[in-house]
This record gives sequence, C-alpha cells and structure tokens, in this order.
Amino acid sequence: GGTGVVHAERHRPDPTEPRHDLFLSTARDNERLLRRVVGAGLHPRAVSPDGRRLAVIAGTTAHPRLYVLSLPEGDRERLIRDVDLRPETLAWDPEGRRIAVSLQGEEAFLLLDADGGAVQRIPSQAPIVLGWLPFAPPTLLLATDRPAQDGNSVAVWSPAQPATAPQEIFRTVDAGRIKTAVMSPQGNRLAVIVSEAPRGHSLLHLVDLQTGEAPAIWDSPRPLTGLQWSPQGDALYISQLGREHTEGWILNRINIDTLRPEPLIEHRAGWGLSPDGRQMVIAPGNLQRLRVFDLQPRP
Repeated sequence: GGTGVVHAERHRPDPTEPRHDLFLSTARDNERLLRRVVGAGLHPRAVSPDGRRLAVIAGTTAHPRLYVLSLPEGDRERLIRDVDLRPETLAWDPEGRRIAVSLQGEEAFLLLDADGGAVQRIPSQAPIVLGWLPFAPPTLLLATDRPAQDGNSVAVWSPAQPATAPQEIFRTVDAGRIKTAVMSPQGNRLAVIVSEAPRGHSLLHLVDLQTGEAPAIWDSPRPLTGLQWSPQGDALYISQLGREHTEGWILNRINIDTLRPEPLIEHRAGWGLSPDGRQMVIAPGNLQRLRVFDLQPRP
C-alpha cells in the first residue's frame, strides 16, 4: 500500500548484551510502526509478497528463532526455535505461503509453512537460499557453500520436482563465495555478487542466461551488498562499503546500457525501491527521518 523500509538500528548498545530495535518506516509519514517487537540479535528479515507479514530470524547464535510478524501491528508468531539456522538466508515464495531458510553447516535447507504448519528438510548440494523466482512453478535460487578456493555456483530448483538435482546456471571463475544473486524481471539476466574473491575484492557479475556469458562488470576493492533490479530491468541498485572516512554504505545505480556504477547517496540502516521504480527511500540510521529521492528516468 506504499513505499517503506524495514530496518534495524542499535538501541543503547551494551557490549555484554547487544540489542537492536526493529522499525518499519513509511515514506508517507516516517512513522515507525514496529519498535522493539523482537529482542536482541536481529538477523535477516523478509517482507511477504503482499506486504502484510514480516519474517525475521532473531535470538542468539545458540538459540535462533524464526518469527512471522503482522504488519503494521507487529503481532508475532514464532514458527521455529533452537534449530541451527543460517542467519543470512531467508526468503518467501511468490505466493506468500512458504518460507525457505538455510541450515548452518548442513547441505540442506528448510521449507516452512508460513502459517505454522509443516516443516520440510530438503537435502541439497546447493543449500544456500538466495531467493525465489516468479516462475511457474515457483523456483528457488540456491548457491553452493564450498571453501572459497574451490569456487562456487548458483543453481535453480523447484519444489514441484523434489527428486531433481539443482540445475547450475552460474559458476565462479576464480575463488570466491556467492554472497547474493538476483534475477532480472524479464528472467534473462542474473546479477551475482561474489565475495572473498582474489585480492579480497568483491565482484559483480552479470550473467546472460541465453548465451552463458558472465562478465564481471564491477571489481570492487570494498564489500558490495543490497542488490536489486529496477522494475523495468534497465538498471541495478547496489551498495558499496564507504571509504575509511565514512561510516556507512554508498548506494549506486548501474545502468545496463553503460554498466558504470553511479553513486547516489550514503546510507546506514537500509534502502528500498518503490514498486514503480521512480522513488528511492533511504533509512540513514541513528533514528534519523527517512529520505525520499525521485529517480529521474533516463532516455
């Protein structure tokens, strides 16, 4: 029903008990609708496709818990607890019925009923959940988790064909780990961030799924994160860690016709692109108000 950003911010950090607060800030009125709805140790969070629920992994490393919260009220229901969940992976299916999450140190991931029903453990040689693809039937985007020097790959797998092995669609040329990957809206290109690449750089690859070509379009000496396509598929948005004199991240736009990163704005707590791709909402952090930017269309 609008544009907003879900983000976590430190609240009176205590070295013995780090704690973050969770916020939903809206572009319309900057209202912070969720506050302290989840305790310490916030990890990833993912908004359901209809925007009405939020999945979040919280708790300590030894006792992670997966919650589903209603938006904007913040009422929560615990789906699973004390399972060794991998903290950086969490994804809703396109219908908002299931949540996929990886398991720490296992060649397997979980498929959970978002309404608190069945929990399936899926063995997989590509156990890292990157996200769901809006194909028919719904398809998971997965990554392998081999030692960086062995190289890694991105693959697709559908729950409709559970006996079929994941199909590889990208493999790192050099040593590195897959940090994230996002499919273009048209389904013909895959953007992939490879971290821990040679020399400690992060690489952004653009994979043409028709030709198989996968050039590295950005060789960054600093970490990259937060990858997202524009709704039209003509640009990528991605954050790069700022230089030593900055404390946050630099959000960049990469036009597909030029493939050159264009710095837009510094941020700390997060950002979100409006559904029509015309506005960018930035959460600067430190309890500052949201900033909304109009993205001018390019000829």
